[in-house]
Amino acid sequence: MAQRHTHPTITERPVSDAAAGPYGIATGPDGALWLTLVHAGGVARLDTDGTVTSHRLDSATCRPMVITAGPDGALWFTGMNTDTVGRVTADGEVTEFALPNQGRHGLLHHHRPRRGHCGAPSTRPTPSPGSTPAAR
Repeated sequence: MAQRHTHPTITERPVSDAAAGPYGIATGPDGALWLTLVHAGGVARLDTDGTVTSHRLDSATCRPMVITAGPDGALWFTGMNTDTVGRVTADGEVTEFALPNQGRHGLLHHHRPRRGHCGAPSTRPTPSPGSTPAAR
């Protein structure tokens, strides 16, 4: 029997102007794509029907970089210039948290046990489910 080859369809959608700098992207628990607007200081939601909703952050120069879906049903992102971690709900409610150290710009969420260097168990504590830092 002959194999059928399928070819993916790629649809490009504008999510902001080019100067806004779309950067990080993640699928949210609502099925929409969420992305950071690194040069505009915002986070955008691209719905499955192509509708784009932008959410401004506290600082237009915060440079939101990486975004990921969290276990709490919200999206979490980092603000590189303001040393913050932010949380945005599917309804667009944004909360930002100050970090004690400078230079954070990445996030990772996974459900596997934490491991350190070369697969050894990590000695760093893992936050308990439902815990969040204090808002600034």
